[in-house]
Amino acid sequence: MPETYWQQVIRGSETGALISDRTPVSAAEYLNAHPGGKLFNEMGYGSYLIWAVPRQMIFVDPRVELYPYEQWLDYIRINNGTDYNNLLMQYGSDRILLDKNLQSELMRLLQDDPLWQLEYEDQYAQVFRKNSSP
Repeated sequence: MPETYWQQVIRGSETGALISDRTPVSAAEYLNAHPGGKLFNEMGYGSYLIWAVPRQMIFVDPRVELYPYEQWLDYIRINNGTDYNNLLMQYGSDRILLDKNLQSELMRLLQDDPLWQLEYEDQYAQVFRKNSSP
């Protein structure tokens, strides 16, 4: 494999070179240790979560054709911070796993939103949980 490939994967992982250095491995371990809730997740995280945290319900994954078009529009709206609380409530989502780089607008809004509490954070990802009483 070319060096550019090796620069993008986790070396020494027991799964081999299948996992990107930006794969939410630690966040998935956290979700396994603290299960529950209906998760809104970054799309790219979806397939990994299905494999790494099989008991966790997810919102979407990169298999675009499996989800209704309106759900994708809502995914974009939520990521952009447009009416995100009402949309998340409609889907029953009470936890959020976001990519700090790709979802920075949603991250900024959640940090200031009394309805949501940060429960986990690492270099790349954050997990928020909806407060039971804001």
